[in-house]
Amino acid sequence: MNGLRFVAKFIRMCTHMKKLWHSTIALILILAALFIPAVTAEEAPTEYTSGDYRYTLQPDGTAAIVKYTGSASILSIPDTLDGYAVTAIGNEAFRSCESLKNITIPDSVTSIGDGAFSGCSSLTSVTIPDGVTSIGGLAFSSCKSLTNISIPDSVTGMGVNPFIGCENLTQIIVSPDHPVFADIDGVLFHKPTKTLICYPQSYSQASYVIPDGIAAIGDRAFSFCSSLTSVTIPNGVTSIGDYAFVVCDSLTSITIPNGVTSIGEGAFLWCDSLANITIPNSVTTIGEGAFSWCASLTSITIPNSVTTIGENAFSWCASLTSITIPDSVTTIGYGAFSWCVSLTSITIPNSVTAIGEDAFFCCASLTSITIPDSVTSIAHSAFSACESLTLTVSRDSWAEEWCKDNGMDYIYSDAHN
Repeated sequence: MNGLRFVAKFIRMCTHMKKLWHSTIALILILAALFIPAVTAEEAPTEYTSGDYRYTLQPDGTAAIVKYTGSASILSIPDTLDGYAVTAIGNEAFRSCESLKNITIPDSVTSIGDGAFSGCSSLTSVTIPDGVTSIGGLAFSSCKSLTNISIPDSVTGMGVNPFIGCENLTQIIVSPDHPVFADIDGVLFHKPTKTLICYPQSYSQASYVIPDGIAAIGDRAFSFCSSLTSVTIPNGVTSIGDYAFVVCDSLTSITIPNGVTSIGEGAFLWCDSLANITIPNSVTTIGEGAFSWCASLTSITIPNSVTTIGENAFSWCASLTSITIPDSVTTIGYGAFSWCVSLTSITIPNSVTAIGEDAFFCCASLTSITIPDSVTSIAHSAFSACESLTLTVSRDSWAEEWCKDNGMDYIYSDAHN
């Protein structure tokens, strides 16, 4: 990925290797988590073994497969285990079964769990029977050999983009009369919520126009679509989901229309060709890591409507030179602008009361910031590794005392009067 080119530059510019290591590991974990569903901790039910299958019994007395331990390449899942009808394939039950090439799911199954077949990299064919009513989030993630899949009319529920990382998936087949889902030019939508669920990453076109009438871009909907250089979002869209465009590393520009109120966690993470973006006045929340590692982004204006900027929202934006924070923001969060090594100018408004840990960590080009009198909380590491930075503060202000206590260079705002 192009963003990795900047790592060497960052290492040369900063000596705080422990924090660099922690930041890099955090990014790797975030990307890994895109393919692994979150599992809620619950008391584990009793497991039973039947051949290559481990299963649990559900309240209705039917079996849910929780783990396949075999190594078959062609597999027909049995419709009964020890006399119990198999009605569910549990979360991650076939995860990373790399030998599987063809699998038949029995008609008795009604649900496919989160990440059920994730990482089955050799899987080329799977038939979802008409009895299935729900497909879990990331159910077929990283099934790299899968080229097509049909969603039967019986499916009424679907989790977060089940097909993320299916880099050769070219066809998601949905009947025109499907009551819940729609296939428009190969892109999967959820009708009731007007949400774009999956834009297949195998598509090679450079630009895409989201159809009018869509209200939301779902979590991970465009993840890893590296061919896209531009996406047109229509008026009417109100939310951009978590990791919606993560690692769309050829995306150079995108316009967010008025009406969008939230930009999700990691929404544009590692879009390292993104040179400009307009955030409309309707946006109130910029999620954690929303623009992290957007290495080509040179400037951005945050509108007055924004009240929340998440942790690491603009971290590792290596080309970002200036930014203005609106007077609607009260807190600059953890790592918000860390590793913005080209940042030379930032304006902090009088509304800000707190500057969090590592907020400007390793902003090596930053020479001056004025801290308004409204600020009454600054984390010890807020300006760590900003070797050229001198803060401008008012005489006898809280910020002056903080500078003295933390060995930070400062000058008075009336020094030239």
